[in-house]
Amino acid sequence: MKPDIVRHDDPMHPDRASLYADENDRLRHLAYIAAIAQENHRPIPEIADCYERTLSDLQRHARVHDYLNVFVAKKLFEQLKRTE
Repeated sequence: MKPDIVRHDDPMHPDRASLYADENDRLRHLAYIAAIAQENHRPIPEIADCYERTLSDLQRHARVHDYLNVFVAKKLFEQLKRTE
């Protein structure tokens, strides 16, 4: 699934490429962002902003980056539950 939702004002625009290892990594994270947004009935830019802040924070401390998306999603779901 390759969501066609990236806009220039979107936090997922390639200008934030430093968060991602490559284009495939960016698209993989974008798919998670889209799924989280859909599941929580939230706008993608809102979820993308929270997701990327959390991803950035966790990347600084991670030794292995293979499962960061899982940990980011878990933290994001916890944050969303607190704001409901």
